[in-house]
Amino acid sequence: MAKEIKTLSGDKAIEKWLEGCDKWNKWVSEHPEYNVDFTGVDFSKHRGCENISEHKWPFAEFRFPNGKVSFVGATFGEGHVNFIHATFGGKVIFIRTTLGKGNYNFKKVDFMDRTIFHELQNASVIKSFTFQFATFEKSLEISADDSFNCVVDLTGTSLSNQVVLENLSCNINTALTEFSRRQYCSMIAVSTACSRSFASSAHSSV
Repeated sequence: MAKEIKTLSGDKAIEKWLEGCDKWNKWVSEHPEYNVDFTGVDFSKHRGCENISEHKWPFAEFRFPNGKVSFVGATFGEGHVNFIHATFGGKVIFIRTTLGKGNYNFKKVDFMDRTIFHELQNASVIKSFTFQFATFEKSLEISADDSFNCVVDLTGTSLSNQVVLENLSCNINTALTEFSRRQYCSMIAVSTACSRSFASSAHSSV
């Protein structure tokens, strides 16, 4: 019988997060097989907390356990959102997550399982959305409720599985004023090649 995976959720999850990166990572090292559930959390209420500096807010350098991590229905509000150098040991889910005006930074994040960004809300107001040099060990899926006014930046990412950009659009004329067409086309080529490679390998294994 499979061992039930415990979940850190609700006020306990928020309280642990607000203790800051070092204490959070220590807890994860002691509890590697947990799920983490931030469903419906309004993170914007906690901007300026003393244990997380503004340039690392909310999750820069945080390590997450090997279970599922949920940001379903969460809200980040206005301001920059930084996950740089974070590590997700299990599946991570951002579904109907409400974004705010600011830069969204997932640079050099290690995603060790399936990564889902579905039905993102307020995508049109964000300034940038980058996964530069991130690693995806399994599939990456991105969709939003409206068009991005920036390019979803996959420059330098390690993509070893399927990339699904279904229902994802961006206002190219706006976005490419700050991002070269050559870089954008390169990113699309990489994503397309990765998807084709995955489909081909899946077909061969049937």
